[in-house]
Amino acid sequence: MVHPNQIWLGVFVADRNPDGTWAVGHPGGPGRGKKLRRIEHILEKIGLEPHQVGELTVTKLEAVLRSVYDFAFAGQSWAVQFIAERTEGKVRDQIGLEVDMPGPIRVLNLGEDEPDA
Repeated sequence: MVHPNQIWLGVFVADRNPDGTWAVGHPGGPGRGKKLRRIEHILEKIGLEPHQVGELTVTKLEAVLRSVYDFAFAGQSWAVQFIAERTEGKVRDQIGLEVDMPGPIRVLNLGEDEPDA
């Protein structure tokens, strides 16, 4: 049995206040917490933190990319491809299609707008 302060939303039943507004704790209602930051924002923030590489202080992002160059010089093909794709651009894949037709294509006019003879 559905309570008078609940409405059907497809599969879910959501609580409403008597005046029709959303109850506390439901999306769009009062009491909703701050939206979580997206992963890329968090990674970007961490990537900007300082990191020590020998005597050099760089960002963590630069340290990781320097290690990719080290892998490339060590002969890792994935690292060479990673660097090339981000400096020269990715190679576009081309797909060709050949169709062997037995004869010419016949076009039929099935509309009602046929020219008068």
